Amino acid sequence: MYVSYRWLQEYFDAPLPSPETLAELFTAHLFEVEAVVAKGNDCIFDCKVLPDRAHYLLSHEGVATEVGVLTGLVRKVAPSVDAPAATGGVPVSIQNDQLCRRYL
Repeated sequence: MYVSYRWLQEYFDAPLPSPETLAELFTAHLFEVEAVVAKGNDCIFDCKVLPDRAHYLLSHEGVATEVGVLTGLVRKVAPSVDAPAATGGVPVSIQNDQLCRRYL
């Protein structure tokens, strides 16, 4: 998985440690960093995420949360997303109750 240093910085007001320091923290605590590649004015971490950590480390937001824990930096609060308004629902009719005994 590729993780952008600049994109991670957007989750914090305070400056992040250097990319090299973050790579060391990642390797020691989260996942193996196979390479740190400079691209323009950004650094890209090539990370090898293990399956047991995939549920929260396969997104920049999950990695940013872990960076906050490892560095002690306060992460910005993610903007809340309003749920769509409930509609009247969709009418459902069961034509054969032997094939569909229960519908939820």
